[in-house]
Amino acid sequence: MAQMVPLSSDSPAVKHFEKVVGSTLQVVPSTCDGAFGQCYWNVDKFVEKFGGKAAYGWLVFQRWGILAEAVHHAVVEMPDGSLLDVTSSRVGTGDKIGFLRDDSVIPPRDFPIFIKSHFFLLKECQPAEVLIALTHRQNEIDAALVQAIKSAGMPFKLGENIELPEGDHVDELLAELEQNRTEMSATIRLLDLNAAAGL
Repeated sequence: MAQMVPLSSDSPAVKHFEKVVGSTLQVVPSTCDGAFGQCYWNVDKFVEKFGGKAAYGWLVFQRWGILAEAVHHAVVEMPDGSLLDVTSSRVGTGDKIGFLRDDSVIPPRDFPIFIKSHFFLLKECQPAEVLIALTHRQNEIDAALVQAIKSAGMPFKLGENIELPEGDHVDELLAELEQNRTEMSATIRLLDLNAAAGL
């Protein structure tokens, strides 16, 4: 998979995301300590141990020189007002991230929450458009599975396997999830190959 590359402040994608979010890009140092994909819980653990508070917003990056993305993210606002990323982001060298502050969405911690990313095409690319659609659908399926778990009264504990309720609806979601992931993997491979060939 292509490396996630930081976006410069003068990138048209950043200008687009700033307009959508209503915030200005900040470069935030990163400790790279917390588990990837668990930013909200990483922040909670850090704040409990060292102080500060959670700050929410969007992690911005690009891949293949084609597709820019803003992913919902949490960092720590230190007591002095500075920001610190405590999650392994896999963006660039990992020692800093591009971040757009946006505290309008505060995710609950009892279950995973799936917030749709913002995308921006740096140039026309049909496979990238397909990947955007597949990513949005993945988000919808994941959210539907979490809702099924919550409706069944089943618990969620970070780091443990999630038990799924039985039923045709869940089976259909799982089948669609597997198909969607297969299509996403194939699309990412195509984008990787095109990038390697200079296309």
